[in-house]
Amino acid sequence: MEIEADLVLPRLLTALGVEDCVLVGHSDGGTIALNYAAADPEPLRAVVTLAAHAINEPVCVEAITRARAAFASGDLRQKLAKYHDDVDGAFHLWADAWVAPGFEPMDANRRLPGVVVPVQAIQGEDDEYGSMAQVEAIASGARNSAGVELLKLADCRHSAHKDQTVAVIEAINRFVENLDLAVPSAPTP
Repeated sequence: MEIEADLVLPRLLTALGVEDCVLVGHSDGGTIALNYAAADPEPLRAVVTLAAHAINEPVCVEAITRARAAFASGDLRQKLAKYHDDVDGAFHLWADAWVAPGFEPMDANRRLPGVVVPVQAIQGEDDEYGSMAQVEAIASGARNSAGVELLKLADCRHSAHKDQTVAVIEAINRFVENLDLAVPSAPTP
Protein backbone atom coordinates (compact mmCIF):
# COMPACT_ATOMS: atom_id res chain seq x y z
CA MET A 1 0.00 0.00 0.00
CA GLU A 2 2.95 2.31 0.56
CA ILE A 3 4.17 1.59 -2.99
CA GLU A 4 0.72 2.46 -4.38
CA ALA A 5 0.74 5.69 -2.35
CA ASP A 6 4.34 6.69 -3.06
CA LEU A 7 4.69 5.66 -6.71
CA VAL A 8 1.45 4.75 -8.46
CA LEU A 9 -1.02 7.35 -7.16
CA PRO A 10 1.24 10.38 -7.77
CA ARG A 11 1.83 9.26 -11.37
CA LEU A 12 -1.89 8.75 -11.92
CA LEU A 13 -2.83 12.17 -10.55
CA THR A 14 -0.11 13.83 -12.64
CA ALA A 15 -1.19 11.99 -15.78
CA LEU A 16 -4.78 13.09 -15.18
CA GLY A 17 -3.71 16.70 -14.56
CA VAL A 18 -5.27 16.79 -11.09
CA GLU A 19 -4.38 20.05 -9.38
CA ASP A 20 -6.70 20.00 -6.35
CA CYS A 21 -8.29 16.91 -4.81
CA VAL A 22 -9.89 15.16 -1.88
CA LEU A 23 -9.14 11.46 -1.84
CA VAL A 24 -11.96 9.18 -0.73
CA GLY A 25 -10.82 5.63 -0.11
CA HIS A 26 -12.50 2.49 1.19
CA SER A 27 -10.59 -0.16 3.14
CA ASP A 28 -7.12 -0.61 1.57
CA GLY A 29 -7.91 2.40 -0.63
CA GLY A 30 -8.33 4.49 2.51
CA THR A 31 -5.01 3.23 3.79
CA ILE A 32 -3.37 4.15 0.48
CA ALA A 33 -4.90 7.64 0.73
CA LEU A 34 -3.49 8.08 4.26
CA ASN A 35 -0.08 6.85 3.14
CA TYR A 36 -0.21 9.33 0.25
CA ALA A 37 -1.27 12.17 2.56
CA ALA A 38 1.72 11.49 4.81
CA ALA A 39 3.99 12.83 2.05
CA ASP A 40 1.96 16.10 1.98
CA PRO A 41 1.62 16.16 -1.81
CA GLU A 42 0.55 19.44 -3.38
CA PRO A 43 -2.75 18.49 -5.06
CA LEU A 44 -4.19 16.92 -1.90
CA ARG A 45 -6.56 19.01 0.24
CA ALA A 46 -8.13 16.33 2.46
CA VAL A 47 -8.69 12.61 2.92
CA VAL A 48 -11.90 10.71 3.64
CA THR A 49 -11.47 7.11 4.70
CA LEU A 50 -14.12 4.43 5.02
CA ALA A 51 -12.90 1.44 7.03
CA ALA A 52 -9.23 2.25 6.44
CA HIS A 53 -6.58 0.16 8.15
CA ALA A 54 -3.88 1.93 10.11
CA ILE A 55 -3.00 -1.27 11.96
CA ASN A 56 -3.47 -4.99 11.44
CA GLU A 57 -5.54 -6.39 14.26
CA PRO A 58 -6.71 -9.95 15.07
CA VAL A 59 -10.30 -9.30 13.92
CA CYS A 60 -8.98 -8.53 10.43
CA VAL A 61 -6.78 -11.62 10.25
CA GLU A 62 -9.68 -13.79 11.46
CA ALA A 63 -12.05 -12.36 8.85
CA ILE A 64 -9.53 -12.84 6.05
CA THR A 65 -8.89 -16.41 7.19
CA ARG A 66 -12.65 -17.01 6.84
CA ALA A 67 -12.61 -15.32 3.41
CA ARG A 68 -9.77 -17.59 2.30
CA ALA A 69 -11.85 -20.65 3.26
CA ALA A 70 -14.89 -19.23 1.42
CA PHE A 71 -12.74 -18.55 -1.62
CA ALA A 72 -11.38 -22.11 -1.62
CA SER A 73 -14.66 -23.94 -1.07
CA GLY A 74 -17.55 -21.54 -1.55
CA ASP A 75 -18.90 -19.16 -4.14
CA LEU A 76 -16.67 -16.20 -3.23
CA ARG A 77 -14.31 -16.91 -6.13
CA GLN A 78 -17.21 -16.81 -8.59
CA LYS A 79 -18.57 -13.56 -7.09
CA LEU A 80 -15.18 -11.87 -7.36
CA ALA A 81 -14.48 -13.13 -10.88
CA LYS A 82 -16.79 -10.53 -12.41
CA TYR A 83 -14.52 -7.78 -11.01
CA HIS A 84 -11.05 -9.23 -11.75
CA ASP A 85 -9.36 -10.62 -14.84
CA ASP A 86 -7.02 -12.66 -12.62
CA VAL A 87 -9.31 -13.40 -9.69
CA ASP A 88 -6.92 -15.93 -8.13
CA GLY A 89 -3.95 -13.58 -8.29
CA ALA A 90 -5.90 -10.59 -6.97
CA PHE A 91 -7.44 -12.52 -4.10
CA HIS A 92 -4.26 -14.25 -2.98
CA LEU A 93 -2.12 -11.12 -3.27
CA TRP A 94 -4.55 -9.38 -0.91
CA ALA A 95 -5.34 -12.25 1.49
CA ASP A 96 -1.85 -13.69 1.75
CA ALA A 97 -0.36 -10.29 2.63
CA TRP A 98 -2.85 -9.64 5.43
CA VAL A 99 -2.36 -12.99 7.14
CA ALA A 100 1.46 -12.95 6.85
CA PRO A 101 3.11 -12.71 10.28
CA GLY A 102 4.13 -9.16 11.08
CA PHE A 103 2.19 -7.53 8.22
CA GLU A 104 1.10 -3.94 8.85
CA PRO A 105 -0.88 -1.94 6.25
CA MET A 106 1.16 1.18 6.98
CA ASP A 107 3.99 2.33 9.20
CA ALA A 108 1.42 4.21 11.28
CA ASN A 109 3.85 5.51 13.89
CA ARG A 110 6.10 7.03 11.22
CA ARG A 111 3.64 8.02 8.51
CA LEU A 112 0.46 9.20 10.23
CA PRO A 113 2.17 12.14 11.99
CA GLY A 114 3.08 13.41 8.49
CA VAL A 115 -0.59 13.84 7.55
CA VAL A 116 -1.23 17.59 7.61
CA VAL A 117 -4.49 17.77 5.63
CA PRO A 118 -7.92 17.38 7.24
CA VAL A 119 -9.05 13.76 7.62
CA GLN A 120 -12.51 12.30 7.98
CA ALA A 121 -12.32 8.69 9.17
CA ILE A 122 -15.53 6.66 8.94
CA GLN A 123 -15.84 3.26 10.61
CA GLY A 124 -18.75 0.86 11.00
CA GLU A 125 -19.25 -0.43 14.53
CA ASP A 126 -19.89 -3.93 13.15
CA ASP A 127 -16.97 -3.98 10.68
CA GLU A 128 -15.81 -7.55 10.35
CA TYR A 129 -12.35 -6.42 9.17
CA GLY A 130 -11.55 -3.83 11.83
CA SER A 131 -12.58 -2.30 15.11
CA MET A 132 -12.77 1.25 16.40
CA ALA A 133 -9.05 0.85 17.09
CA GLN A 134 -8.56 1.76 13.41
CA VAL A 135 -10.10 5.25 13.62
CA GLU A 136 -8.58 5.80 17.05
CA ALA A 137 -5.13 5.03 15.63
CA ILE A 138 -5.77 7.44 12.75
CA ALA A 139 -6.96 10.18 15.12
CA SER A 140 -4.07 9.82 17.53
CA GLY A 141 -1.46 9.34 14.82
CA ALA A 142 -2.44 12.14 12.45
CA ARG A 143 -1.89 14.93 14.92
CA ASN A 144 -2.37 17.67 12.40
CA SER A 145 -3.64 21.16 13.08
CA ALA A 146 -6.31 20.63 10.41
CA GLY A 147 -7.94 17.96 12.54
CA VAL A 148 -9.33 14.47 12.25
CA GLU A 149 -13.09 13.99 12.26
CA LEU A 150 -14.31 10.56 13.31
CA LEU A 151 -17.64 9.10 12.30
CA LYS A 152 -18.58 5.84 14.00
CA LEU A 153 -21.68 4.27 12.47
CA ALA A 154 -24.00 1.86 14.27
CA ASP A 155 -25.55 -1.02 12.33
CA CYS A 156 -22.72 -0.81 9.84
CA ARG A 157 -20.22 -3.37 8.66
CA HIS A 158 -17.13 -3.00 6.44
CA SER A 159 -18.86 -1.24 3.55
CA ALA A 160 -20.27 1.88 5.19
CA HIS A 161 -21.10 3.33 1.78
CA LYS A 162 -23.49 0.41 1.25
CA ASP A 163 -24.77 -0.14 4.79
CA GLN A 164 -25.30 3.53 5.69
CA THR A 165 -25.34 5.22 2.27
CA VAL A 166 -27.29 8.34 3.22
CA ALA A 167 -25.33 8.97 6.44
CA VAL A 168 -22.02 8.53 4.62
CA ILE A 169 -22.94 10.82 1.71
CA GLU A 170 -24.25 13.51 4.06
CA ALA A 171 -21.14 13.33 6.25
CA ILE A 172 -18.74 13.49 3.30
CA ASN A 173 -20.69 16.39 1.72
CA ARG A 174 -20.59 18.37 4.97
CA PHE A 175 -16.88 17.64 5.45
CA VAL A 176 -15.95 18.66 1.90
CA GLU A 177 -18.17 21.77 1.95
CA ASN A 178 -16.12 23.08 4.88
CA LEU A 179 -12.83 22.79 2.98
CA ASP A 180 -11.16 25.64 1.13
CA LEU A 181 -11.07 24.07 -2.32
CA ALA A 182 -10.41 25.62 -5.66
CA VAL A 183 -13.52 25.60 -7.81
CA PRO A 184 -12.75 24.80 -11.45
CA SER A 185 -13.80 27.44 -13.91
CA ALA A 186 -16.47 26.57 -16.39
CA PRO A 187 -15.20 25.57 -19.81
CA THR A 188 -15.57 28.19 -22.49
CA PRO A 189 -17.86 27.27 -25.39
